[in-house]
Order: sequence, then C-alpha cells, then structure tokens
Amino acid sequence: MIVSVYLSNNIINAVVGSGGRKIRADRVYTTQIPDGSLINGIITNEAELTEHLRNFWQENRIPKNNVELVINSSQLVMKTLTLPRTNEKKLREMLPLEFGDVSDQKEPLFDYMIERKQKKGKTITLQAVMAERSYIMGYLEMFRS
Repeated sequence: MIVSVYLSNNIINAVVGSGGRKIRADRVYTTQIPDGSLINGIITNEAELTEHLRNFWQENRIPKNNVELVINSSQLVMKTLTLPRTNEKKLREMLPLEFGDVSDQKEPLFDYMIERKQKKGKTITLQAVMAERSYIMGYLEMFRS
C-alpha cells in the first residue's frame, strides 16, 4: 500500500492504493485544513495542523507506512533540465550548478525525476527541484509526530 498525500492551502487529500505497472487508487480521503495553519505551503500553525492530521489519520484508519507527500508551494524552485546522460553521482553534482541563479537558499536540497520514454542519446531531460532544508525538515518532523 502507498499513501499519497496532497496538501494545498485549504485541503488535504490522501489517496491509498498500490503502484507498479498498474496504479490503483483504493480509497480517497479529503479534509479541510484549519484556517490559517498552512499558507502557500508554509506551516503557520504547526500544532493545530499536526493535531488535525493525527485525527484525520485515526478517523480514516490511513496506513502510516509508505507515505508520499505532495506540497503546493512557491517555496519550491522547479526546473526542466536537459543534461548529459551520466550516472547518478554526477547528476547529483550537476544539480546545484543548474540552480546557481537562485541565491536566497541557505541550505538547499535538490532532487530530480527523469522524464519517462527517453530516447537513447547523449542527453536526458529531467524535472529538478530545489528547496531549503529547514522547509523540508518542517514537514518531515510534522509527519513523524
């Protein structure tokens, strides 16, 4: 089972299903986020949002393992990149260079996902994202608790 959780400014959607070759959504749950506890992806009232999530999980008996979080926020910097085809280690070394124009990040974290159906060749296209470590850690701590 996989739980995909989408947080926006006013709702939480949790989809419980399975992945693999065929993606299947077994159950979908929705709840309103308490007013003012999440604004543009920034947690403004952690205690209230954490308690709301805890109750939402318990009431709906949502699994606590294999949770994937999707956040809607301007705090994330995303880019579509075309880079030389190389190994994982070198790709990770290239990512910070591709975000050199974004200077206001203190401790940036980077990640990427290669687009499917890549033609063989010397380059690959990927979706890359950068976020400040403290921003991501806030979500990790909230979901851990």
